[in-house]
Amino acid sequence: MIRPPYATLFFVATVLLFAIALVAGAALRPLEPAFQGPLSRLLPPVEAMELAGWTVTSRPVGETPELKQAVAEMLNFSDAHYIVYQKNAVRISLYLAYWSPGRMPHRLVAGHTPDVCWTGSGWAAQSVGTTTVWCSSIPFEQRVFASPLKELEHVVWCHLVSGRPFSYGTGREPPWYASIADLWRLGIRQREEQFFLRISSNAPWDRVRDSTPVRVALSKYAEQAKTGASSSLE
Repeated sequence: MIRPPYATLFFVATVLLFAIALVAGAALRPLEPAFQGPLSRLLPPVEAMELAGWTVTSRPVGETPELKQAVAEMLNFSDAHYIVYQKNAVRISLYLAYWSPGRMPHRLVAGHTPDVCWTGSGWAAQSVGTTTVWCSSIPFEQRVFASPLKELEHVVWCHLVSGRPFSYGTGREPPWYASIADLWRLGIRQREEQFFLRISSNAPWDRVRDSTPVRVALSKYAEQAKTGASSSLE
């Protein structure tokens, strides 16, 4: 017996809808975080930094340019720290944030980089580039910003999604096609955990990159990146 064409089409459509439902269910299923906190263990130990001659001050996260510009939506992080290290005339600021799986869309976190938030606060980019930290192959975005008072701040940052550097490469807010790019890059895995590390200083990067706070922070971040990338493959 030959099936009517509409019956065949109905059968195919039903199978496709069922497959789409399975994929959507897998994408929405909560993921187990690879990171086992607290987030503070990724920070340079205070006692070790003080022994190395640094004054360590924990500041409210709300004082960072990233949060001052978070007007359209809250960053909604699971945990975050803002630490300032001072030694003589050199000041190093460290902002570290973590989002557990499903906590925040990748494109919204990527929309609060210094390229967006710092310029939104009146800072102007003087130079643009990338740098690879000494302890790993992780690429960090690198900038020199000038404040409205013409004071220079040397900045590096890296956004990790499941242990891998994440950037749209626009140097500004995520593009209109960000959701499509996420689907192409990550497939159905759209709810993975994220980290964001930003280090800035009033001294040039070449001068502070080998300092104790920076070396320890980058080493811990690189190790977490390896752990996150390995877990995402399981």
